[in-house]
Amino acid sequence: DAAAVREHVARAWFNEAASLAELGRTADAINAYRGLVDEFNRDAAPAVERQIALALVNLGGQYANAGRRDDELKTYATVVEHFGNNAAPFARRQVAMAFHNRLHALRVTGRAEEWETTNAEFQRRFAKDRDPAIRWIVASARDDASLGQK
Repeated sequence: DAAAVREHVARAWFNEAASLAELGRTADAINAYRGLVDEFNRDAAPAVERQIALALVNLGGQYANAGRRDDELKTYATVVEHFGNNAAPFARRQVAMAFHNRLHALRVTGRAEEWETTNAEFQRRFAKDRDPAIRWIVASARDDASLGQK
């Protein structure tokens, strides 16, 4: 069926992008993640949405590797905008990770005011979450913030 084919193609595309990233081919990984997002961003099938959410978070990381902090921050904002109201566990975890990574990028670029606003929203959404993966992300963000204060 067509949905299964789209899911398979999206997963394969994601795996290719992740492999390129692992090989240190940052520009190629950026292009692959971007292509996946552009091709499937309107697909509402949960399995495809999962690949889009993962691709966007990883795309942000590749932008960071390339020193493209503004693109990184915009990409994490896109994750929150696109998936922020999605109650599915995979979406909530990627939103939490996008917040975590955004907080790190804001901290290392010295954007204290924006960091404060973003952290308040992150804490409001996730500080009392019961999902163990999200609890780990919240703790990791707390550790990252405390390292930045030393």
